[in-house]
Amino acid sequence: MMDVRAADLFYVTGYLFLVISLFSIGFHFGKRIRYLADAITIMTTLFLLSWTYVIKPIYAQSEMSSALVLIVNLTYPLMDILMLFAIIMWKYKGEIQVSRSAQFWLIMGSLSCIAGDTYFLIVSDIYGYEVNSLIGPLWSLASFAALLAGRSALVTRREDKIVRLNPDKRISYVLPYFGLMILTINPLFRSSDLIYKLGLVVVVGALVMRQILLVAEREKLLMQVNGTLEQTEYMARHDTLTPLLNRRAFSEELHGTIRRAQEQNQKAALYYFDLDGFKPVNDQYGHQVGDLLLSHIAARLSPLIEAEGTCARLGGDEFGVILYPAVSEQHVREVADFLCEELASPFWLDDKEIRVTSSIGIAILDQTQEVTAAEWVRSADNAMYISKRNGGNQATIVAMNYDNCDEIAMKNE
Repeated sequence: MMDVRAADLFYVTGYLFLVISLFSIGFHFGKRIRYLADAITIMTTLFLLSWTYVIKPIYAQSEMSSALVLIVNLTYPLMDILMLFAIIMWKYKGEIQVSRSAQFWLIMGSLSCIAGDTYFLIVSDIYGYEVNSLIGPLWSLASFAALLAGRSALVTRREDKIVRLNPDKRISYVLPYFGLMILTINPLFRSSDLIYKLGLVVVVGALVMRQILLVAEREKLLMQVNGTLEQTEYMARHDTLTPLLNRRAFSEELHGTIRRAQEQNQKAALYYFDLDGFKPVNDQYGHQVGDLLLSHIAARLSPLIEAEGTCARLGGDEFGVILYPAVSEQHVREVADFLCEELASPFWLDDKEIRVTSSIGIAILDQTQEVTAAEWVRSADNAMYISKRNGGNQATIVAMNYDNCDEIAMKNE
């Protein structure tokens, strides 16, 4: 009669370390625990079905090894199946990529272990025969296959790619639930003992853990997707060099401001300006300093953004600001003074003092006027060139008129 010995403890412990290693190498922590829960569900289901329909009936009708011996020896082929499950998960779900030859030898080794351990369980424990020489080559083949897998496998990290769920992979999602369904239906046709009930508790617990981890993974994935969408939307609406809006987003803001001004009976002002002397800065110090200057200008505009305006870089050294609502002409002038003063103050870039000024054109939109965004921009652009012709470092205000744009006197000394 066979018995449980110290060698079994070492063998089973070795199996556990090997299985844990397989799950630890190929997956991050969340997936590792979830797939381990799947494996526990599958292994427990197989164990309970084997115990209920194969081992327990034979054990009750004949003299054979003790139940403890059967359970221990049944652990071996189940551990083999668990290894095979981990290797299959590597192939379809893992974060590492193993060569085909390594996959082949790993699978062959697991199948050899399953064959050898199952043969030993049936021949020695269930039927009480003496183990013959067939088992030795099976176990040796398993070790040799693992050796060949290690020789041929250069493990590399799997590149990020789009994951598409095909019908062949859907079974990995529903397989654990089939096990629970079978174990739940089985007591309707056959009485269950304490071992069966304990195993059913283990399966339910593993599935609960699986669901919790699956929900956590989906929440994490959803947060990543939302973050990516927000980043994409931000990049689509903002300038690549500065945190200001780009021309496309600014055009949308113009349309929205015209609509709000008409609906809410408010005035609005559009500031359109570029930098006087920006080209010499690029020519003398290079484009890198020029880009740095534009970034610092955007930083100086941020108080205006936070207070009451919408700012954008429209390309090159051209900027646009929408002031809504424009409470009064004095209000419009105060914002223009702020822009002139901020942009005329010296910039210190790479230990160099850089000075530029601005030519600002301002077009005031009356709530009673029917104009388009393009007409509004054209009026502000014309006003900007009036400022530039008058020597720069000043702002010119024009009032929007559908038929004509009349220049209103304004010059900041």
